[in-house]
Amino acid sequence: MTASSAGLRVGHAGRQRAIDLLKTAYADGRLDRDELDDRAGQALKARTASDLDAVLADLGGSGIGASTLMPPERSSRGAFGQAARVARCVFCCCR
Repeated sequence: MTASSAGLRVGHAGRQRAIDLLKTAYADGRLDRDELDDRAGQALKARTASDLDAVLADLGGSGIGASTLMPPERSSRGAFGQAARVARCVFCCCR
C-alpha cells in the first residue's frame, strides 16, 4: 500500500473483500473462530484502506492487503470516464 492510498476511504465492496479474505484464512486454518469474528467486526467498522490493512497485515503471505481492496483505477476513456466527466461538468457548471 502506498502512503497516498493509506488514507483513502473504503466502501462496502472493500470491506466485503476483506471479510472474504478473512474467511479464506479461517478455512486455511490461519485464524481461529474468535479471531475471525473479531477481525470481521473490525473490517465492518473500517473507514480507510489502512484500517483494513491493519486487519489483514499478518496474513500478508497470501498476497492480500489494501491494494487488493481498492477498486481498480478506471481509464478516462469509455463509458465510465465519459460519465465522470459529464458529472463533474454538471456539478461545476450548475451550482
